[in-house]
Amino acid sequence: EDPAAILEIKEDIRDECAKVAEITNVVLFDKEPDGVASVRFSNAEGAKACVRMMDGRFFSGTKVEAYIAEGNEKFKKSSEKKSQIEDEEQGNEEGQRIDKFGSWLEGGEE
Repeated sequence: EDPAAILEIKEDIRDECAKVAEITNVVLFDKEPDGVASVRFSNAEGAKACVRMMDGRFFSGTKVEAYIAEGNEKFKKSSEKKSQIEDEEQGNEEGQRIDKFGSWLEGGEE
């Protein structure tokens, strides 16, 4: 639940996945005990390439299970308001804008 650790993990995921395709959003579901992240790409081919690269790899001693989401997954994360405050404190206005847009796309609040 350390905000700095959460941001670092999101950045690590973004950096690694960006090696194969353009990333539009990374969401870390920090309330999930198994550690769940969602990475959104600018196109389907990039998402498939990332799944091929990441599935089965190890991250901090944990084996990664990468797959294309069906859209009906429900994972838990810290409140959006808390995330926005943390983003503002880090001066990450772009990340905040992208997270807000991602939530909007997923049918959440603006």
